[in-house]
Amino acid sequence: MHPTFKLAALAAAMAIALPASADYYNASTGAPTPYVNGWFELPQNAAWGGWARSSGDSLWAEFDLFNDASYAGTGTSAPIANNAYAHYGVTSDYIAWDSSTFITSTKNLISPAYGSPQFTVNFTDATPIVVDAGEKVRVVMQVENWANELPLSTVQLNGVGATFSQANVLTSNFKAPYGATAAKYHLLYWDLAAAPTQYTFTFGATPDLNAVGLAQVAFDVGTVAVAAVPEPGEWALMLAGLGVMGSIARRRSRNAA
Repeated sequence: MHPTFKLAALAAAMAIALPASADYYNASTGAPTPYVNGWFELPQNAAWGGWARSSGDSLWAEFDLFNDASYAGTGTSAPIANNAYAHYGVTSDYIAWDSSTFITSTKNLISPAYGSPQFTVNFTDATPIVVDAGEKVRVVMQVENWANELPLSTVQLNGVGATFSQANVLTSNFKAPYGATAAKYHLLYWDLAAAPTQYTFTFGATPDLNAVGLAQVAFDVGTVAVAAVPEPGEWALMLAGLGVMGSIARRRSRNAA
Protein backbone atom coordinates (compact mmCIF):
# COMPACT_ATOMS: atom_id res chain seq x y z
CA MET A 1 0.00 0.00 0.00
CA HIS A 2 1.27 3.49 -0.83
CA PRO A 3 2.46 5.45 2.27
CA THR A 4 -0.19 8.10 1.67
CA PHE A 5 -2.99 5.51 1.75
CA LYS A 6 -1.45 3.83 4.79
CA LEU A 7 -1.42 7.13 6.61
CA ALA A 8 -4.99 7.91 5.66
CA ALA A 9 -6.14 4.51 6.92
CA LEU A 10 -4.23 4.99 10.15
CA ALA A 11 -5.70 8.45 10.72
CA ALA A 12 -9.22 7.22 10.03
CA ALA A 13 -8.83 4.33 12.46
CA MET A 14 -7.58 6.64 15.15
CA ALA A 15 -10.35 9.13 14.54
CA ILE A 16 -13.02 6.56 15.32
CA ALA A 17 -11.17 5.01 18.29
CA LEU A 18 -12.75 5.63 21.65
CA PRO A 19 -11.11 8.42 23.67
CA ALA A 20 -8.68 7.02 26.21
CA SER A 21 -5.59 7.83 28.18
CA ALA A 22 -2.35 7.71 26.23
CA ASP A 23 -0.56 4.35 26.13
CA TYR A 24 0.07 3.17 29.69
CA TYR A 25 -0.75 6.33 31.61
CA ASN A 26 -2.81 5.50 34.70
CA ALA A 27 -5.50 8.17 34.87
CA SER A 28 -6.60 7.22 38.40
CA THR A 29 -3.16 7.48 40.03
CA GLY A 30 -1.49 9.87 37.61
CA ALA A 31 1.42 7.45 37.25
CA PRO A 32 2.90 6.65 33.83
CA THR A 33 3.00 2.88 34.14
CA PRO A 34 5.88 2.02 31.76
CA TYR A 35 7.87 2.10 35.00
CA VAL A 36 5.61 -0.54 36.52
CA ASN A 37 6.00 -2.65 33.39
CA GLY A 38 9.77 -2.34 33.63
CA TRP A 39 9.99 -0.48 30.34
CA PHE A 40 11.14 2.87 31.68
CA GLU A 41 13.64 3.11 34.55
CA LEU A 42 14.00 5.57 37.41
CA PRO A 43 17.54 6.97 37.70
CA GLN A 44 18.03 5.64 41.22
CA ASN A 45 17.49 2.09 39.94
CA ALA A 46 19.06 2.28 36.50
CA ALA A 47 22.57 1.25 35.56
CA TRP A 48 22.87 4.55 33.71
CA GLY A 49 21.76 6.59 36.74
CA GLY A 50 22.70 6.70 40.39
CA TRP A 51 20.74 9.74 41.50
CA ALA A 52 17.17 10.10 42.74
CA ARG A 53 14.49 12.13 41.02
CA SER A 54 13.47 15.35 42.74
CA SER A 55 16.62 15.46 44.85
CA GLY A 56 19.69 17.67 44.88
CA ASP A 57 20.62 19.05 41.48
CA SER A 58 18.60 16.51 39.51
CA LEU A 59 16.23 17.64 36.76
CA TRP A 60 13.47 15.81 34.97
CA ALA A 61 10.50 16.34 32.69
CA GLU A 62 7.98 13.85 31.36
CA PHE A 63 5.49 14.04 28.49
CA ASP A 64 2.73 11.49 28.05
CA LEU A 65 -0.64 13.09 27.24
CA PHE A 66 0.06 15.44 24.36
CA ASN A 67 -3.05 17.59 24.66
CA ASP A 68 -2.10 19.96 27.49
CA ALA A 69 -2.70 23.48 26.17
CA SER A 70 -1.30 25.26 29.24
CA TYR A 71 1.84 26.09 27.26
CA ALA A 72 0.77 28.76 24.82
CA GLY A 73 1.12 28.10 21.12
CA THR A 74 -0.08 25.91 18.29
CA GLY A 75 1.28 22.38 18.10
CA THR A 76 2.71 22.38 21.62
CA SER A 77 2.03 20.62 24.89
CA ALA A 78 3.15 21.10 28.47
CA PRO A 79 4.07 18.08 30.63
CA ILE A 80 1.31 16.10 32.29
CA ALA A 81 -1.03 18.71 33.74
CA ASN A 82 -1.38 19.10 37.50
CA ASN A 83 0.55 15.93 38.10
CA ALA A 84 3.47 14.98 40.33
CA TYR A 85 4.95 13.18 37.36
CA ALA A 86 5.25 16.35 35.28
CA HIS A 87 8.66 17.86 36.01
CA TYR A 88 11.20 18.94 38.62
CA GLY A 89 13.80 21.70 38.63
CA VAL A 90 13.00 23.01 35.14
CA THR A 91 10.97 25.86 33.66
CA SER A 92 9.54 26.62 30.20
CA ASP A 93 9.28 22.90 29.50
CA TYR A 94 7.20 21.88 26.52
CA ILE A 95 7.13 19.63 23.48
CA ALA A 96 6.34 21.02 20.05
CA TRP A 97 5.57 19.39 16.71
CA ASP A 98 5.23 20.50 13.11
CA SER A 99 1.99 21.09 11.24
CA SER A 100 1.91 17.60 9.69
CA THR A 101 1.83 15.92 13.13
CA PHE A 102 -1.52 15.30 14.79
CA ILE A 103 -2.84 14.21 18.19
CA THR A 104 -4.62 10.86 18.16
CA SER A 105 -7.73 9.94 20.12
CA THR A 106 -5.43 8.29 22.68
CA LYS A 107 -3.57 11.61 23.08
CA ASN A 108 -0.42 10.33 21.39
CA LEU A 109 1.34 11.96 18.44
CA ILE A 110 1.73 10.67 14.89
CA SER A 111 4.20 12.39 12.59
CA PRO A 112 3.85 11.30 8.95
CA ALA A 113 6.18 13.91 7.48
CA TYR A 114 9.30 13.00 5.59
CA GLY A 115 12.55 14.57 6.74
CA SER A 116 13.50 15.61 10.25
CA PRO A 117 13.01 16.83 12.82
CA GLN A 118 9.29 16.87 13.52
CA PHE A 119 9.44 16.98 17.32
CA THR A 120 11.19 19.47 19.59
CA VAL A 121 11.41 19.38 23.39
CA ASN A 122 12.65 22.36 25.37
CA PHE A 123 13.29 23.01 29.02
CA THR A 124 15.38 25.49 30.97
CA ASP A 125 17.45 25.17 34.14
CA ALA A 126 17.98 28.66 35.53
CA THR A 127 20.63 27.43 37.98
CA PRO A 128 22.81 24.85 36.19
CA ILE A 129 23.74 21.65 37.97
CA VAL A 130 26.99 21.90 39.93
CA VAL A 131 29.57 19.42 38.66
CA ASP A 132 32.10 18.40 41.30
CA ALA A 133 35.58 17.07 40.62
CA GLY A 134 35.42 13.54 39.26
CA GLU A 135 31.87 13.98 37.96
CA LYS A 136 30.13 14.57 34.65
CA VAL A 137 26.59 15.54 33.72
CA ARG A 138 24.44 12.78 32.24
CA VAL A 139 21.30 13.74 30.28
CA VAL A 140 19.00 10.75 29.73
CA MET A 141 16.09 10.42 27.30
CA GLN A 142 13.65 7.49 27.38
CA VAL A 143 11.10 7.13 24.58
CA GLU A 144 8.17 4.81 23.95
CA ASN A 145 6.86 4.83 20.42
CA TRP A 146 4.48 2.76 18.31
CA ALA A 147 4.56 1.52 14.72
CA ASN A 148 7.77 2.57 12.96
CA GLU A 149 10.87 2.79 15.11
CA LEU A 150 12.14 6.25 16.00
CA PRO A 151 15.38 6.73 14.02
CA LEU A 152 17.98 7.25 16.74
CA SER A 153 20.23 9.05 14.26
CA THR A 154 17.77 11.97 14.23
CA VAL A 155 17.90 12.55 18.00
CA GLN A 156 20.04 15.49 19.10
CA LEU A 157 20.52 17.56 22.24
CA ASN A 158 21.52 21.14 21.46
CA GLY A 159 22.63 19.96 18.01
CA VAL A 160 24.76 17.04 19.24
CA GLY A 161 24.10 13.31 18.87
CA ALA A 162 23.88 11.02 21.89
CA THR A 163 26.88 9.47 23.62
CA PHE A 164 24.92 6.20 23.91
CA SER A 165 21.73 4.89 22.36
CA GLN A 166 19.81 1.63 22.11
CA ALA A 167 16.39 0.46 20.93
CA ASN A 168 14.38 -2.52 22.17
CA VAL A 169 11.12 -3.98 20.88
CA LEU A 170 8.82 -4.22 23.89
CA THR A 171 6.17 -6.22 22.08
CA SER A 172 5.38 -6.86 18.43
CA ASN A 173 1.67 -7.26 19.14
CA PHE A 174 0.72 -4.21 21.18
CA LYS A 175 -3.05 -3.65 21.23
CA ALA A 176 -3.28 -0.04 20.09
CA PRO A 177 -6.73 1.53 19.50
CA TYR A 178 -6.23 1.27 15.75
CA GLY A 179 -5.09 -2.38 15.85
CA ALA A 180 -2.07 -4.50 16.72
CA THR A 181 1.30 -2.84 16.24
CA ALA A 182 4.83 -2.86 17.62
CA ALA A 183 5.74 -0.92 20.76
CA LYS A 184 9.37 0.10 21.12
CA TYR A 185 11.56 1.55 23.85
CA HIS A 186 14.56 3.78 23.23
CA LEU A 187 17.25 4.82 25.70
CA LEU A 188 19.70 7.60 24.88
CA TYR A 189 22.07 9.61 27.01
CA TRP A 190 24.60 12.37 26.64
CA ASP A 191 27.66 12.77 28.88
CA LEU A 192 28.67 16.41 29.26
CA ALA A 193 31.55 18.13 31.06
CA ALA A 194 29.24 20.93 32.20
CA ALA A 195 25.49 21.43 32.50
CA PRO A 196 23.76 23.75 30.01
CA THR A 197 21.01 26.13 31.05
CA GLN A 198 18.91 25.42 27.94
CA TYR A 199 18.06 21.89 26.77
CA THR A 200 16.67 21.51 23.25
CA PHE A 201 16.01 18.02 21.90
CA THR A 202 15.08 17.44 18.25
CA PHE A 203 13.99 14.15 16.68
CA GLY A 204 11.59 12.76 14.09
CA ALA A 205 11.03 10.59 11.04
CA THR A 206 13.39 10.05 8.12
CA PRO A 207 12.51 9.88 4.39
CA ASP A 208 12.30 6.08 4.45
CA LEU A 209 9.54 6.09 7.09
CA ASN A 210 5.94 7.08 6.43
CA ALA A 211 5.06 7.67 10.11
CA VAL A 212 6.46 7.75 13.62
CA GLY A 213 4.15 7.51 16.63
CA LEU A 214 5.21 9.08 19.91
CA ALA A 215 3.58 7.61 23.05
CA GLN A 216 5.73 8.85 25.94
CA VAL A 217 9.07 10.55 26.49
CA ALA A 218 10.96 11.22 29.74
CA PHE A 219 14.12 13.20 30.45
CA ASP A 220 16.42 12.92 33.47
CA VAL A 221 19.52 14.98 34.23
CA GLY A 222 22.00 14.28 37.02
CA THR A 223 25.67 13.72 37.74
CA VAL A 224 27.64 10.47 37.56
CA ALA A 225 31.22 9.63 38.41
CA VAL A 226 33.80 9.87 35.66
CA ALA A 227 35.46 6.52 35.00
CA ALA A 228 38.90 6.47 36.59
CA VAL A 229 41.78 6.97 34.15
CA PRO A 230 45.15 5.50 35.24
CA GLU A 231 47.78 8.06 36.24
CA PRO A 232 51.14 8.04 34.37
CA GLY A 233 52.75 6.15 37.24
CA GLU A 234 49.98 3.54 37.14
CA TRP A 235 50.45 3.13 33.38
CA ALA A 236 54.18 2.55 33.96
CA LEU A 237 53.47 -0.14 36.54
CA MET A 238 50.95 -1.82 34.24
CA LEU A 239 53.40 -1.83 31.31
CA ALA A 240 56.20 -3.12 33.54
CA GLY A 241 53.91 -5.92 34.71
CA LEU A 242 53.07 -6.85 31.13
CA GLY A 243 56.79 -6.89 30.34
CA VAL A 244 57.48 -9.28 33.23
CA MET A 245 54.65 -11.56 32.13
CA GLY A 246 56.05 -11.57 28.59
CA SER A 247 59.51 -12.50 29.84
CA ILE A 248 58.12 -15.39 31.90
CA ALA A 249 56.14 -16.66 28.91
CA ARG A 250 59.24 -16.56 26.66
CA ARG A 251 61.36 -18.37 29.29
CA ARG A 252 58.75 -21.12 29.66
CA SER A 253 58.61 -21.47 25.88
CA ARG A 254 62.40 -21.92 25.65
CA ASN A 255 62.43 -24.44 28.54
CA ALA A 256 59.68 -26.46 26.89
CA ALA A 257 61.67 -26.56 23.65
